[in-house]
Amino acid sequence: MAQRIASVVALLLAIAAVPAARGQTTPAHHGTLPAVSPDGRHIAFISTRDGQTDVYVIDADGRETTRLTSTAAEESRPVWSADGREILVSRMADGSATLHAIAWPAGTERVVAKVPGRLPQLLGAGRVLYATGDWPSMQLASAAIDGSDARRVSDGVGAIWGPAVSTAGDRIAFGRNADHALQVFTMSATGADVRPVGPLEGRAQMPAWSRDDRRLAIQVDTRPNGVAQARLWVVDLGTGARRELAGDGAHHDELPAWFPDGRRLAFQSDRSGALEIWTIDVESGELRQLTK
Repeated sequence: MAQRIASVVALLLAIAAVPAARGQTTPAHHGTLPAVSPDGRHIAFISTRDGQTDVYVIDADGRETTRLTSTAAEESRPVWSADGREILVSRMADGSATLHAIAWPAGTERVVAKVPGRLPQLLGAGRVLYATGDWPSMQLASAAIDGSDARRVSDGVGAIWGPAVSTAGDRIAFGRNADHALQVFTMSATGADVRPVGPLEGRAQMPAWSRDDRRLAIQVDTRPNGVAQARLWVVDLGTGARRELAGDGAHHDELPAWFPDGRRLAFQSDRSGALEIWTIDVESGELRQLTK
């Protein structure tokens, strides 16, 4: 299981060569790390289909795919700007991460921020959230856009993975690995008011906020009968109600991203052999494979 977790973290950190965790071979990263546009019409994702890590955008109906970047740099999980005109990704160099905004669909770029850590994302109020340390001991910090005024956000308890800022920008959801248990928590943007989500029966991680900030979609890894698998769960933060989505077979459904209407999720899955982008209807469970 530790190897499986390392694989997911490696995807988030660099999308480099992920250690085999689903058997003798690792599936190709044909479509990973999806992000749905604010209007729900497009999905940005990372792919190594052309031999390097780049950003692509596919129509939500799967009809057309556009390659947006072509660089040797390894790019992080994309995030759409609120107006849908740009896609934000980070690139690592010399121990620091630079956050780039890539115009959609033109592909022109501008630098947004540079921080002494990994995986920067906009936090609001002119600040950037980012990860510090190696994956077994990762913590969260924030800084001004120019990298100044760095502050510790997380409390140092356990390793923190897969942070996600709420739509309102006032809370952070994250996975915490402590005392041999990986579960999801939320906290304020300053690190106060830490609240557990769950617990869920398995290793819960990679939370995604619905656009109204009322629900979290969460990846939960389990090993029934010794066979590793991952499922998506949806948790209502107000009532605590939770349910598993499409829980059949020994596949890995991972890294969910909400559509703006809250009715569907995009996610990466190895259901077809390679890692591809899929969507699922939250109510009916209807599945659709987009990248192939």
